[in-house]
Amino acid sequence: MVATRKRRRTWQRENRLRLARRVQQVRALLASLPSSSQNQFLYCAKASLAGLTPVQALRLGLVASVMTAAHGYLER
Repeated sequence: MVATRKRRRTWQRENRLRLARRVQQVRALLASLPSSSQNQFLYCAKASLAGLTPVQALRLGLVASVMTAAHGYLER
């Protein structure tokens, strides 16, 4: 039981770090925009992501889809 909890905590920590790195990659792509516009992109649902926010999509591992949506957001 203790080993299971330890593995779960390790997985959660690694997943948080992975999400943070992915968000940093998206922010680097959107660096030419003000931080408020970057936040709007990250936390508002997008139809191109099936109604998910980019952060939710990144949690699900849809990195390529989020990056494509970010490119489209830049072009607008």
